[in-house]
Amino acid sequence: MPRQAGLDAAGALRRRKYVRRTLLAIVAVIVLVIGLEWLGLLGWRGDDRRHYQGKWFAVAGILDGQTLLLQEADGRLTPLHLLGIDAPMGDSPFAQSAAEALLEKTWKKNVLIRFDPMATRDAAGGLTAYVYLSDADMVNTDMVKSGAAYAQRKLRCEMTTAFTLAESDAHKHSRGLWQGQSAATQRR
Repeated sequence: MPRQAGLDAAGALRRRKYVRRTLLAIVAVIVLVIGLEWLGLLGWRGDDRRHYQGKWFAVAGILDGQTLLLQEADGRLTPLHLLGIDAPMGDSPFAQSAAEALLEKTWKKNVLIRFDPMATRDAAGGLTAYVYLSDADMVNTDMVKSGAAYAQRKLRCEMTTAFTLAESDAHKHSRGLWQGQSAATQRR
């Protein structure tokens, strides 16, 4: 009996050592992956807020009425969606005029990027932010107020109320998307 207890204790000790080594190896791998990501060696370029928040970038082009191409310092072009707006896209009516409005407003200009407190990326993983031409001139609001885009209602953000008011103003004054529509006309 004492011999059996000694074997059980030795087996338990080996199991504990195995579990301890396995857990240590898992922690080491996690720390290694985090370190490599932080250095940008796994394709991720680091923290969005640290890289973009409060910084100026040149606009190299647009993809549609709500997406800019930012020129990075290393020459890369990064797409950025204007947070809180929903511009017509593709073959939908006003898609071309929305894209032209964004191009006219931002082409070859420097823009300031500010993130919503809740997120820096949308559900698809795209960079999304408020874009400013100056400290007080927000492109997102200008696009809605000029009637080139709708206020985004599916996702709530810090500026949702301002975008909704800008859309009401565009509708009231029959600008852009709202030209020729009565106040009673439903959105989209």
